[in-house]
Amino acid sequence: MKSVLYLLFLGLFLSPLGCNKQADIPLPPTDSDFIESTPNLLTARVMSIDFEVHTTSGGVTNATDINANFVNPEKSKHTIVLTLGADQTIELNAVNETIVDFTYLGQKFGYLSVGDQVVIDEEGNIKVNGEVRKEAPGFEPKN
Repeated sequence: MKSVLYLLFLGLFLSPLGCNKQADIPLPPTDSDFIESTPNLLTARVMSIDFEVHTTSGGVTNATDINANFVNPEKSKHTIVLTLGADQTIELNAVNETIVDFTYLGQKFGYLSVGDQVVIDEEGNIKVNGEVRKEAPGFEPKN
């Protein structure tokens, strides 16, 4: 009986030592994110990516879905959807801490990296860091 109590005490004493390290969740930083909307322009930083969207839609709403998985950090999920007016949507899905999958109006436009600058003009043309971006369902991220 004494050995059972000893093992129980030892197990309770040592168990916090093995669980002391918290897993890093591979999600882009959001500490400097913001959304500002005027009647014809949305400026925002979302997942540390800058957006300038020229629009005639009034107002903006956002929805966030975060699921941090500490057991399997690679299975963590972070999705943000911006809706401008009634029909203009931007969806961002975190791939890891620096890459985000970018969807606009239901069409995939490849991957964005933390620090990218995205401009969407009145006609829906997209530029990422000054380069025109076309729909790219098979686009692969830069490593």
